[in-house]
Amino acid sequence: MNTHDADRSTRIVCWWARRYTAGLPHPYGAERRAEIDSDLTEHRLARVSDGWTERRIARERLTRLARGAPADLAWRHELLHRATNRVFARAAGALTTAASLLLATFHFLFAAYLLGTTSLADGRFLGGLDAYAEEVGRPVASAIAAAVIGGLGLVLILAAVTRPLSPLMANAATTSVASLSVMFFWLGVWPVALVAVAGSVTNLALRGSQATAPR
Repeated sequence: MNTHDADRSTRIVCWWARRYTAGLPHPYGAERRAEIDSDLTEHRLARVSDGWTERRIARERLTRLARGAPADLAWRHELLHRATNRVFARAAGALTTAASLLLATFHFLFAAYLLGTTSLADGRFLGGLDAYAEEVGRPVASAIAAAVIGGLGLVLILAAVTRPLSPLMANAATTSVASLSVMFFWLGVWPVALVAVAGSVTNLALRGSQATAPR
């Protein structure tokens, strides 16, 4: 009779453990059930050595189960909450990385467009930048603009690569470049401004060198 009570209390405790650990991410559920099995064995051995009967041990097991059930449920809820947050964090990180790589690709393509890499075969320069760089020549002004845009693309690549090591810095870099791109690049102001500034700076440098050149 005493042994029957002990077996029944063990089955109840194990049933409860299976219930509140069901559906938990691996390996938390299995580890928790293994801890409970070990605790049941150690608890019984300790009480038997103290001279307790099996019936008394079974009553204490069920009492501990009733007292600990709210804590078990709270532990399950917290674990599922953390697991859900990790899933969303991984998904958000993957989306941000993909967006960084996509935005970097557009930067590189536009830099290549400015450099006229698609028209090297016939020697023409793409871009229609005469209005912005007539005085200094299209290659000089456009090369500077392409270097800046390509550099921003490299920043996005580095942000995507280093995200696992420093998510905060990577997100800050991606957000900054993306914000500038949305504000200027896609509105058509970004490339025009870059070429115009590059043309002006180069023009001033050329005029300065001409002024200092011996006559």
